[in-house]
Amino acid sequence: MSIAKSVTSPVSNTKGKTVEYDSFAITDIPAAMDNMGWVMGPKLMRRWFSGKAWVMDNASRSGKIDASALPRDHKCTDVITMKWALQYPQVQKAMEELFLGWKSRAGIRLLVRRLKMLGWTPDVPELILESEDKSVDQIHDSAQVNFRYFGKAIDTIDDMYGAIGKGTLNIAVSGVAKKHLFYIEKVGFYIKDTYDFTLADKTIATYSPSNFLGVWNKERCLNKVETTEFFGGEYWYVPGVSGPQLGILSPILFESKKKYAKQGFVAVFNQHFNAWREARQVGGDFVLFSDVAWFDVHDQPGSIVNLFDCISDYDEEDLENTENDCRDILW
Repeated sequence: MSIAKSVTSPVSNTKGKTVEYDSFAITDIPAAMDNMGWVMGPKLMRRWFSGKAWVMDNASRSGKIDASALPRDHKCTDVITMKWALQYPQVQKAMEELFLGWKSRAGIRLLVRRLKMLGWTPDVPELILESEDKSVDQIHDSAQVNFRYFGKAIDTIDDMYGAIGKGTLNIAVSGVAKKHLFYIEKVGFYIKDTYDFTLADKTIATYSPSNFLGVWNKERCLNKVETTEFFGGEYWYVPGVSGPQLGILSPILFESKKKYAKQGFVAVFNQHFNAWREARQVGGDFVLFSDVAWFDVHDQPGSIVNLFDCISDYDEEDLENTENDCRDILW
């Protein structure tokens, strides 16, 4: 479909040619994602557009509020699946690294903290940490023991890039503690992310690369090579001129034959979604969880964890203070 077309001016018109085009709205993006064959990206964006207006606060974003305590409207647990996510090499790589390396000192300390919440001490003969039958947000609060970042800005623009981009892969455990040893029966992997349009850095320009969400028209998003060309001078979009505060992004056509202008492409930024929400009082951020992929590891090497390994020069007083001493950044 041709978005823009040149129209010959009548003789009485001394201003020359005019250009007609269909305006592009950010609400057109999910359909463009559909057209590109994406599955999860459009589902998540449609959920945001249909949600009650809510700007995610720092406590929800940072995890200071327990995931299970978040209101239902502020979290999404029924869209992303690990089966889908594991199609992507960046997630596969993160899972391999996390499986092999989660038992860092900080990881074991967090496991100790989880067990202490259930009443564990080294004198308890046996304590079971059951996780598989819980919801993913409950698992995150009670059995998550480490995480690994995945995704980079240089990744291919695809469904994963559009749905999550940069996220965290988490690992949870299920098993039995017998005195100071924990016998892992299963490990579970899941993704946690935040779906919001918070400005990356409020000290820099609103329309900056850190707040950039791609170059879109009604049919698709430009790939990395095309985007570089777009910003290299083939086409220009002037934020604010054509009404981004209303969520309507119309190209500024300096010449009707410009390569991308003729196809209706415009640059989209976080601020366009924030302005759309402010104008309509609709559009809700949310904390995103995938489902959990569980793996049986009870008979594999490394499935027994010495809970004292997280404590230097172990003694009872050190163990009692473990919860307050577990403030290492994981990994």
